[in-house]
Amino acid sequence: MSQRQLNVVFWSGCGGETQRYRCQHAIDQLKHRGHKAQLFNQTDSAVISAIATADLVIAHRPKASHFWETVKQAAAGKPLVYETDDLLFDPRLVDSMPIVAESTGFERQFWRAYVLGNGPVFEQCQAAIVSTTPLAEAAKAFDKPVWTHRNVLGDDWLRWCEAAYQAREAHEHVTIGYFSGTFSHDADLRLIAPSLLSLLQQNPKLRLVLGGKITLPEVLAPVAAQIEQLPFVPLEELPSLMAQADIILAPLDVENAFTRCRSELKYLEAAALRLPVVASPIPAFAAAISHGNNGFLAATEAEWTSHLRSLVADAGLRQKLGQAAYEHVQRHYTIAAAAAEYEALLLMIIQRFATNAIQPASQPLISQFQRDLYFTDRSVHMITGCDIGNAGNYRCRHRQEQLEWFEMYSGVTSLYNEPFKIADSVKFGILILHRVALDSNIEALINAHQALGHPVIFDTDDLVFRTDLLHYIDAIKDWPADEVALYRDGVERYRKTMLLCDAVIVSTEPLAEQVRALDLNAYVVRNALSQNQINYAAPIATQRQAKPVAQANDQVIIGYFSGTATHNRDFEQVETALLHILAKHEHVRLRIVGPLQLSPAFDAVAARIERRDLVPLEQLADEIAAVDFALAPLELDNPFCQSKSEVKYMEAGLVGVPLIATPIEAFTHAITHGVNGMLAANEAEWIAALEAMVTDPALRQRLGREALADVYERYTPKARSRELHNALIQVWVMYARQMSLIKSNALLLGANKSLSNGTEVLVMHIDGLITSNQDLHYRVQELERGNAEAKAYAHQLEIQLQNIANGMLMQLSGKAKGLLKRLVNRKG
Repeated sequence: MSQRQLNVVFWSGCGGETQRYRCQHAIDQLKHRGHKAQLFNQTDSAVISAIATADLVIAHRPKASHFWETVKQAAAGKPLVYETDDLLFDPRLVDSMPIVAESTGFERQFWRAYVLGNGPVFEQCQAAIVSTTPLAEAAKAFDKPVWTHRNVLGDDWLRWCEAAYQAREAHEHVTIGYFSGTFSHDADLRLIAPSLLSLLQQNPKLRLVLGGKITLPEVLAPVAAQIEQLPFVPLEELPSLMAQADIILAPLDVENAFTRCRSELKYLEAAALRLPVVASPIPAFAAAISHGNNGFLAATEAEWTSHLRSLVADAGLRQKLGQAAYEHVQRHYTIAAAAAEYEALLLMIIQRFATNAIQPASQPLISQFQRDLYFTDRSVHMITGCDIGNAGNYRCRHRQEQLEWFEMYSGVTSLYNEPFKIADSVKFGILILHRVALDSNIEALINAHQALGHPVIFDTDDLVFRTDLLHYIDAIKDWPADEVALYRDGVERYRKTMLLCDAVIVSTEPLAEQVRALDLNAYVVRNALSQNQINYAAPIATQRQAKPVAQANDQVIIGYFSGTATHNRDFEQVETALLHILAKHEHVRLRIVGPLQLSPAFDAVAARIERRDLVPLEQLADEIAAVDFALAPLELDNPFCQSKSEVKYMEAGLVGVPLIATPIEAFTHAITHGVNGMLAANEAEWIAALEAMVTDPALRQRLGREALADVYERYTPKARSRELHNALIQVWVMYARQMSLIKSNALLLGANKSLSNGTEVLVMHIDGLITSNQDLHYRVQELERGNAEAKAYAHQLEIQLQNIANGMLMQLSGKAKGLLKRLVNRKG
């Protein structure tokens, strides 16, 4: 036993049995050796104080989040170790993971985000501890120091199993059991369904018990009468359930990278009950099971059938294998058996990775952690009515990633591609409608949310709610009259949806001004890239930045990426300047990606113009990186264009490509002229900017490098998440205030109808208002513990709330006095 007492903090982003096996059992092992260890869930701010005195922090399957960022700061100088018993850190495999592949809808979105969120944490930890050799090999492929520590059984499980074994009653018929655990293992059961069908048909008295979340394979329908499906039960009840079986199944797909990394838990749990196991030969089972001695390994249908037939027919064989497995587990897979090995592993990690870094003060980090916790209990349903192009991605799916940084649950529905029920939507506490046109179903959806006290938000990144401005949209000028009428109707229905909503979120200030002109509350939340875009583009940008500066007369490719067929008039703003540059510099080429109608003036240089089709959003980085600089011209006097966002800057900057853009608000917000791009408002400025870009390769490289750094600083999911979070909080506070006023008015109307008890009603309401105001002040005080920006916001919020409360109190007090006077007069 070590002479030094360790203090280890476990910070877990995953509950259930995986937390039990990888955290609680690890803690039990450390305590068995005389050490101190504590377990905290991902949103428990107490972890920050605990880290201050810890020797080591073990991050068990957490997602990247602002809480993770705070934990990293608190753990300065202490080893940070990623811990997992599943292959969650390789984003390339996310869609092949059973937990993702076998789920649908919001559940699939949740698990996909969870898996993708683990990757960054894994990368940022100094080392990893995993449960199996294949997991260790997968981690080493990422150049990560990694060690394996096997799963063990807890003392409580062993007690439960012994009690279940002693209470086990003899039964007449042999029973085969499959217990899936928490999540679906339908595909695993289907692997052996033909063997089970054969056995059950040959043995009418043979029974099959299925426990947990399992769908009966269709192939087993003919023998359904011999199959009993049991519900999921708490862990402490599982041994008694398993004890009903004589043989335990553990099938897994050995070809699937995820399942090959699984541990031997099903063998361990069955062995504690002295039950024999037939398992697929994934590495963990192959290492634990000595074939024919303490279990069977089966890789083919014939092997499954043969081994199961032997066990069904021979009670002595079942007893022999079960007893051998039990003794094996008692020797190697208990808390006591594994504790010394685990202690030595952690001591080695501490010695290798601990440094003498200055420890940060805990209180500011605790305050930051607690501020970020505010609002995490809310959930958001986003419905996009515009999945043409990438609007739905930028305004909804990318938002999901931003909300993940605050551990806020969200779901996205494509209105015309994914059916949904109002009953499913109202399970979320906030509804965001992205460019959804009103119809009776949408109106019913809005009413349902608002009736439950949920704020409903309209979202758009285009000026799509002003029918009087349609003549500014170039794309529809040549449409047939009936199509224009249909488009006009859609815009009008967007406006109607927006007017029914409680607030509007937009992407730019000019768009917000258009909304406010309709006397609606508008909040600006700018667009952001997705993590998938960033991951895809990162090596492309690195490779591009590593290239030497081009020579003055090397070929220069100017890129224009239209995105949609709505930019012909926009491109006209730069035509004259482009023609001038193309005529002056024969080494310059123009590459157009996406739909665009060029004027006949370009026919003279047609040989130096390339046309390419649109590509998916994630692959756009390849196309942009292949040009030397990009263009984003827009009509400066067009309100539709003035409302556009800076997406083209983000997409170009992501791969280090500089942009020349028209100085609408979004681009002036994004680009500092001559620093991270260039702005051009007229023909002379376009010619000057194009000339500088074409003739100065070093300038292009410098502007591209600065744009890349700026995009990473301001336009990632993490960077934009606080803006979205703050907007949702403001909407929630505003909505709660409005609901309070509505309730107050309702109470006053009721009081006017019943003067005899009106005073009592008003007094009760005033008391409630004071209590509510105290709660608001308490929340303000929480915010005030933050940094200067948070304090300033909290102070402003407090003043607003106080003014509102005072105004309401004065109004109610005046009403009360009036009612009292009338009551007195009546009595007189």
